[in-house]
Amino acid sequence: MKKVLPFLFLMLPALTAGAQTRGIVPIINAWKTTDLSQTGKCRELVRYFFEHAITPGQKQSYYKEIALLKQYVRDHPDPRLKVRLMIYEFHIRLDSSFKRDFFDEAINLAYPLKDDQLNAELYLLRGSHPLSPDTRLFYNLKGIELQQKIGIRYFPYGYVPYYEVSRCLYDLGDYRKAIDYGRQFMAIYHATGSQLLPDHYVFQCDILGASFKNLNQFDSARAYYKRILQMPRPKMTNLDSTLWSGIAKGSIGQTYTQEGKYTLALPLLMNYLQAAHQLNDRLNIAMAQNAFANYYLRQGQYNKALRAARLAYDTASKYTLLPQLRDAAQYISLIDRHSNHIHEAFYYYDLYHSYKDAIREQNKKGAFSVIQAQLAFDKLQHSLAISQSVALQQRQKQQLILISISLLLVITGLLYNRKRLKDRAKLEKIAADYQNAQAEIDQARERIRFFTRLIVEKNNLIQGMEAQNRWQTPPAELQIQLLCNAIITETEWEKFREEFTKAFPHFFLRMHQNAPNITPAMERLAALIFLGLNNYQIANTLGISKDSVTRSKHRLRHLLYLSHEKTLEEYLFDL
Repeated sequence: MKKVLPFLFLMLPALTAGAQTRGIVPIINAWKTTDLSQTGKCRELVRYFFEHAITPGQKQSYYKEIALLKQYVRDHPDPRLKVRLMIYEFHIRLDSSFKRDFFDEAINLAYPLKDDQLNAELYLLRGSHPLSPDTRLFYNLKGIELQQKIGIRYFPYGYVPYYEVSRCLYDLGDYRKAIDYGRQFMAIYHATGSQLLPDHYVFQCDILGASFKNLNQFDSARAYYKRILQMPRPKMTNLDSTLWSGIAKGSIGQTYTQEGKYTLALPLLMNYLQAAHQLNDRLNIAMAQNAFANYYLRQGQYNKALRAARLAYDTASKYTLLPQLRDAAQYISLIDRHSNHIHEAFYYYDLYHSYKDAIREQNKKGAFSVIQAQLAFDKLQHSLAISQSVALQQRQKQQLILISISLLLVITGLLYNRKRLKDRAKLEKIAADYQNAQAEIDQARERIRFFTRLIVEKNNLIQGMEAQNRWQTPPAELQIQLLCNAIITETEWEKFREEFTKAFPHFFLRMHQNAPNITPAMERLAALIFLGLNNYQIANTLGISKDSVTRSKHRLRHLLYLSHEKTLEEYLFDL
């Protein structure tokens, strides 16, 4: 049975200031929904707000409604209501000054609820948050994973994360994967019917066209840019139709240039440059001038090509547009070389490589975003947890209970004949200490469950992407990073070692007695083996390959002088 809202809130009069609000009752009921309809109901509230809060007076009424909602959530603490309020406020953007950790707080509140659909909403919002571009790829992939698990039909605008992933992959230079996710966007977009975002459609056509253009598949590139030109102008809601028509025509013109069809290319490139100048769009002005530099260079018209390249370079320099600076410097270097201006050619050739290296460094950092975000996600959920087997946990708990009971009996016997008040105070302190120790055991078990669940989730995510051929041909830098999935830095290792020693005080001491020359790296390996991790998990934790784990285990056996009859795991468990 649904919980009935308090009488006070049911009787609140409708607030009016040019329009009547709906009251907070339907909002609270929608926020309490836990079935598959929850996302649609909550997004409908946002749509209702934007349809009715138009004039300043109407908006003021809804601001008062928000105040009532906040008061209700304060009076009725509930993590789900708190998270829903945060999502609602973000969507209607009453306050644009959101803290950087706004969604981190919301994700932490929602995580214990074990609601995949609510988590998917938060991951997708986190991935689109402008303050965290480095996490965009990871959180959108995670959101897509949960969407597919639950059913994309339950997510209004469920196609948007596919565009976000496609854009990230394009920026990383993985054009084939960008096309893969872009095509999935198109399939879901056209199947959605209602609640479409035309702006995202235009952006996705541009990403697909540019990806095919970079792969020299010019017919496919032109097909997607023609979709932009064929799009009805009123639907380009927040976009300037003149600029985007120029961008599409200019891109088509560039494909004709590459094919040597200069007569077809020229009017399209002219239209692009005119549109960019008309709107004073510096980025597209630089791109259009570079397109002309390439156009004239291919035809041997070096003076015109040089003039266009220098205009592109000057425009890009004012706004630090690295890709345009790189292209312009390359064109100027090639033109100077053809004109026998050797000194200038070498100068711009060096500039070309410096810009190229800077862009490569940016892409390299971006290629690590999945793992970096994954590490941040782990830290967001817990500070430190120790992974142990269930048997070891149970044995440790039993030992602590026996020691505590024995201590209680000994102290009770020693204090039996003393003053009762003093005895009572000491016994109460002992009982409190015992309860605290029990609480610490429960907290440790909870941390272990969190840590184990997140390790499994992380490995499943990586293995799942490989199994679904999402990373059939990953960038070299990302492949290296996946092998170096280290979650124990030097700082984290010291924290881990301190916590591990509290739990197993004799472990490292006995290891040093048996192997005085043991290294910190061997200590880490021994501790992870003792905690029951397999080679794959150890490799990801230490940032090494599985083969390196096997070799390290062999060296550890040799260092401990173990016989063939006893396994390394048995030896470590007996410490």
